[in-house]
Amino acid sequence: MKGIVRIKQAVEITGLSRSSIYSKVRKTSPYFDSTFPTLLKLGSRSVGFYQSELENWMTNLRKAA
Repeated sequence: MKGIVRIKQAVEITGLSRSSIYSKVRKTSPYFDSTFPTLLKLGSRSVGFYQSELENWMTNLRKAA
């Protein structure tokens, strides 16, 4: 595992906007994606993702295309 990345780095890794990422993790959103990595609550106002999970999601996305 490579560590935890914050939302800004997740945007850079995935190429998605912040709002798109939040839509993919919000279960009530019509854009919810159960394959997207789980959001980690790092503090009261900070979130992150495991970098390895984001990279695996990107790899699986490319394989499916």
